Amino acid sequence: MKARIPILVDLYKGIAAIVLGILLFFYPDKSSHFLFNTMGFFWMAIGLTSLRRGQEDERYAGKYTTRIAGIVAILTGLLVVTRRFTSRLMSDETIFFVLGTVILATGILHIFDEVRIGGFTTNRLTRVQFLLGLFEVLLGVLLIFSTRMETPVLYWAATAWAIVYGVLFLGTAVKQYLQQRQEKTGSEEENPAYE
Repeated sequence: MKARIPILVDLYKGIAAIVLGILLFFYPDKSSHFLFNTMGFFWMAIGLTSLRRGQEDERYAGKYTTRIAGIVAILTGLLVVTRRFTSRLMSDETIFFVLGTVILATGILHIFDEVRIGGFTTNRLTRVQFLLGLFEVLLGVLLIFSTRMETPVLYWAATAWAIVYGVLFLGTAVKQYLQQRQEKTGSEEENPAYE
């Protein structure tokens, strides 16, 4: 079961991101409140799955970075979702700046292979990691400067990011599943069961 946890986590992240992208695309209220609430809930969910993955995937050298990223994602998601209650302590601009900074940092970690995508370590940066990291860096920068931007630009950028994120994670989950299945089939052919 441990070998399947990274696949299930990536599958969950992919589905959650695509659902987020579809919600952002079709929901008629294109306001910043809806955008940030959905992103807050998304980051909390991603943080929880990152903690689970860091727990189960002990063989990966970046497991501590994954755990720290999971905790930061949960805290950031909570901060964004509860901004109505924390508005006395922090302005919306500060909270959006924090969310943008976390997304920017996540993108940089993906680009430099500290938080990996997929269940197998390749010891090299993959195109998927680079592309996702690039999208996250761009979205993070947009969120950091969101107070000076029109909401639709930010909204459509977040929608595109969510859909690309989802497709990349679903593709990675399918690739991992097929690779594990091929390895299992290969080992069964090498060691046939005797009756």
